[in-house]
Amino acid sequence: MKGRRPGVLTELQQQQKRESRARIVAAANDLYAHHSYAATSIEDITRAAGISRVTFYKHFKSKLDVAVGILDGYTTSMIDDYGSLADHADPDVQQIGAWIRHILSLWRNQRQAMITLSSLLRQDPELVARRAQTYRKTVAKLGQGIPAFALAASGTSEEAQIRAHLLLIELEDLCYELVISGWQVDEDIAINVVAGHFREFIVAMHPPQ
Repeated sequence: MKGRRPGVLTELQQQQKRESRARIVAAANDLYAHHSYAATSIEDITRAAGISRVTFYKHFKSKLDVAVGILDGYTTSMIDDYGSLADHADPDVQQIGAWIRHILSLWRNQRQAMITLSSLLRQDPELVARRAQTYRKTVAKLGQGIPAFALAASGTSEEAQIRAHLLLIELEDLCYELVISGWQVDEDIAINVVAGHFREFIVAMHPPQ
């Protein structure tokens, strides 16, 4: 019977490695949410995770690397959720409003995670760049069903690109204000305003047939 090749982890070692990584991510996630990304050090993360710095560096190069991992985990599912509007090729204001309410419900169900995510996206230039990348992926996802977003994703219309990007910022700001900041306004009116802006874009940027 052949022995295990050098450098190949056993199943138990692989499980322990996954568990260590998960503890680091969970600890960082909690610290970023309660103390902010900027105020959190690697020492804070290792202490909260109950691991050594050596173990930390086996998994991540820096606290930024941890933040990127957290962001990637959130944004993958978020892109799919945001892209669900593309189920309608030509959504009207009511359908867009229902979609916005769905997004708001996701924010409310994951409020603490959204606080962490919003904080991270404003902290570091690399994370800010990833936010723009997430918007581009979301536009592409929406473009799978909605021609105006397909035009924006194609890169052939800078106006469409800019308008689509600004719409996603507006949607994100609406969710943040209503869910995180507790903005005291008539939610239905706020949703209808943003839904109207999406509808205007879909009509105005519909590529010629």
